[in-house]
Amino acid sequence: MKSLFLAVMLMSTAGAASAQTVMDGTEKRIGEKGIAEINGLMGRALKDPYSAQLKLLSLHRSKENVDSYCGAVNAKNEFGGYVGFRLFVAIDKQRLLISPRPNEPDFADVASQIGKYCIN
Repeated sequence: MKSLFLAVMLMSTAGAASAQTVMDGTEKRIGEKGIAEINGLMGRALKDPYSAQLKLLSLHRSKENVDSYCGAVNAKNEFGGYVGFRLFVAIDKQRLLISPRPNEPDFADVASQIGKYCIN
């Protein structure tokens, strides 16, 4: 009985580790498949995936026929504070780009990629 309880606890915590909250109802635009793909990528990329808040979600297909999910994410940093919403693009189930602040390095490169995959 003890091992069954432990197995159930492990399964429930594994699923919750990548669960994010959609703040504005836009999950309807991308469906369950899109949410699952975003959850997987965010779960590996964020310091605290439990805290992630998503909004402005959308699905785009690029000229290269690549599906990407775009939106904004806010999550807690290592000090436990929310960092503010930042744009993101999840590209073809493999890459997640989250925009840095405008004064941080790589902002122009990431902004260019977000524009390429999120604006049709």
